[in-house]
Amino acid sequence: MSNRTLKSRLLFDIGDIRKELTKEVQELKPEELDYVPREGVNMKSIRAILEEIGAMEAVTVHMITDGKELDWGEALSTMAMAEVDPSGALRTLASLRATTERYLESTTDDALRTPIALPESWHQYFSSPVVEPEELIRWVGKHEYYHLGQIITYKWILGYPIAP
Repeated sequence: MSNRTLKSRLLFDIGDIRKELTKEVQELKPEELDYVPREGVNMKSIRAILEEIGAMEAVTVHMITDGKELDWGEALSTMAMAEVDPSGALRTLASLRATTERYLESTTDDALRTPIALPESWHQYFSSPVVEPEELIRWVGKHEYYHLGQIITYKWILGYPIAP
């Protein structure tokens, strides 16, 4: 078993995913943030995907730190990146990530393993009325990684080379 702490592993995991997201987004041209592979089928633009990544992190970390549900629409509107280029979008996400990192750096492994109550609307995602903060941080990482895959696929469609 690793001698690394739980919080150091979580910091590494979300940092590693963010490093890859940053690399992919930095390569985009500003106008490509609004790219949607197919109009009229409820596909999100790259900009909207980045906004959702940020909103999910904001809502989830707020649940951990404040024990209250943050309104999804409000979180999404605070992430709005209209007229923002790729580096501006990444700065917005980095500012939010700093909050998550401060939480992780200030908590203990025991606290990360101590279940917290979830609002009823979250039970469908976790099949439980309680969940450990560790799992919520992993949720943030899994959500971002899922959308990273979407962005990479969009870039392939745009003609970016497939990494070896």
